[in-house]
Amino acid sequence: MRQPDSGEHNSCSFCVLASRQDLLTACRLRSDLAREYGAVEVEIGHRFRRDLSMAQILDEAGV
Repeated sequence: MRQPDSGEHNSCSFCVLASRQDLLTACRLRSDLAREYGAVEVEIGHRFRRDLSMAQILDEAGV
């Protein structure tokens, strides 16, 4: 996974098809964006994935 400031193409760091480990890594590297995703979840009333919410990812990542 690329570091947040390593280039312009970071649009898929939180892909719904990513593994749990990749999502945890992305969350640790881009915690501000992860928190934004979490806020959107609450706002729209839908989870990031059917089996996993961004709140769970944030919690598990310790962010």
